[in-house]
Amino acid sequence: MAAVDPAGEAAPARGGAVAYSGAIHWEYSPDLDHDADPGEIVWAWVAFEDDPTIGKDRPIAVVGRSDDRRLVALMLSSRNHDGDARWIPIGSGQWDREGRASWVRRDRVLVVSSAAVRREGAVLPRSTYDAIVSTMRGTAPVQGSRARAARPGLRQRLQRLLGRRPSGRSRPPMPGMPRPTTRGAASLWPRQQRFLLLHNELMTSRGARLR
Repeated sequence: MAAVDPAGEAAPARGGAVAYSGAIHWEYSPDLDHDADPGEIVWAWVAFEDDPTIGKDRPIAVVGRSDDRRLVALMLSSRNHDGDARWIPIGSGQWDREGRASWVRRDRVLVVSSAAVRREGAVLPRSTYDAIVSTMRGTAPVQGSRARAARPGLRQRLQRLLGRRPSGRSRPPMPGMPRPTTRGAASLWPRQQRFLLLHNELMTSRGARLR
């Protein structure tokens, strides 16, 4: 990657990449035709995070477009960011002449016009692009202690409900429902009351899904 002045400089007349928080239309359409496209590594002036009035020329990974069709991109770095959750490892590629591993920063999204791109660099492999998008969308499998225990399935809960028998003291009947009938020594719930319990269980399950 080309060396740049760490002190930074004002934006060139053609403009540059600045922070962006709008919608991202993910797109993979690289084409090294001297016109930057999503799925490419390109070079542009990028505003500093702490002082957007100055910045420096650096590589960025174009991952999509904004509503107004500008390029949406992520900063790219060859500095080692292993263990830093803000950076996504993408390996090495033709964008770095020394073959160094690279990372893209996930928590600072940029937007830049095509006219502000200084030059194209290389094409991101489709698998690398897909990995970036999956991470940005948060579709990676969730692991760790935050994973919630699975609730019993509706079928299992209904089976327990329909197979339930009162034991010991009899339950008071629900409002408007007859008392349980007795057959021999076993006390059974009337069919109407079972249907009402089933209805309540279904409504509870439906409400949980809607939440």
